[in-house]
Amino acid sequence: MWLQSEKPLLLLAPMDGYTDGPFRCLIKKIAPECLVFTEFLSAREMAQGSKNLLDKLRFKAIEHPVIVQLYGKDPEDFVTSSKIAQDHGAAGIDINMGCPSKKVVAHSHGSALMKDIDLSSRIIEKVRQNISVPITVKTRLGWENHDQLIPFIQKLESAGLQGITIHGRTYRQKFSGSANWDPIYSLKREVAIPVFGNGDIVDGWTAKQRLKNLDGVMVGRAILTNPWVVAEVRNHLFFEEKDFPSPPPFHQVAALWMEFVEDGAAIMGERRACLRFRKFMIQIVQARRPDSGLRREATQIESIQSIQTLMNKLL
Repeated sequence: MWLQSEKPLLLLAPMDGYTDGPFRCLIKKIAPECLVFTEFLSAREMAQGSKNLLDKLRFKAIEHPVIVQLYGKDPEDFVTSSKIAQDHGAAGIDINMGCPSKKVVAHSHGSALMKDIDLSSRIIEKVRQNISVPITVKTRLGWENHDQLIPFIQKLESAGLQGITIHGRTYRQKFSGSANWDPIYSLKREVAIPVFGNGDIVDGWTAKQRLKNLDGVMVGRAILTNPWVVAEVRNHLFFEEKDFPSPPPFHQVAALWMEFVEDGAAIMGERRACLRFRKFMIQIVQARRPDSGLRREATQIESIQSIQTLMNKLL
């Protein structure tokens, strides 16, 4: 079971619009030890047989083990969708109890579940009774403060929860201010299940400093501008400094990016995949040739050939 590990675990945060199949494959090529989560998927729509969501459950071999994250509020929807995900090869089910999006919270999904401890417990209990893979939760410190964090997670643990990831901000904070990990360390001392921390992990050193008594860390927004952060974190968690692998030369990095674009094109079509890649290409240009005048070219890519041409210029 993926939750059982002698070493700290490195997790890829589920991020809507980013952690799709091609991006998960890219992360696994950079750091094979990283455990990947899907984007958050609607439990209701999956339970109703949405073809679009079922297509998102087609995993490549390199991705496994894959944890499927679901959001919603109806326990029966979670049961049905969890069974479907498990049947499609999910190695775990993660329940989203932390998304702060107004649209999500308005429907009593995501962070809103923190305010209904009984409903949250029923969801965990019902899903746990109906699947054989681990069930975990990703949530936040609390709604406005962290006063109820420990009782909330203890109740979920009693209902059958097998692992928890805490983002070190409250719902009210959204993504403002700094992540507070102290309540996460306190939580770990009060529960028996694995506890993972998330929030403001920007490099390997940060990850190592914040790990402390936790079972691992989850890396999120930092990898959207620099996916190689996940390798830095891997190195600091799993190796001694003298044994750190050397960073790959740019021609290898470029080859991985091209595979990423091609994987996306196979799923969503070439033009759409290339438009989606623009935000990554801009960051690549800024990191490698900030004064080259190539940024404008990066904002206009529309084909795989145009990306390859720009990569050749960077080489």
